[in-house]
Amino acid sequence: MVSTGYTEDFRVEQGNIVPYIKVPFDVSALSEIRQGPGQYRAANTDAVKRFLAAEGFADTTVEKSPAPL
Repeated sequence: MVSTGYTEDFRVEQGNIVPYIKVPFDVSALSEIRQGPGQYRAANTDAVKRFLAAEGFADTTVEKSPAPL
């Protein structure tokens, strides 16, 4: 294995163990998220906005993709 200098964490997704690393991210680097089409589009867009607010991404906008479902 190659060492990245990051600590590896794990989570369970649909019964599978998935490794991941937390990478530092400057909140000013993310200006917009484009929400793609999906079954629960309005609820997902609202959830993304709430997540961004909780994580300190106050200046990031969330836009719905013009692609239809």
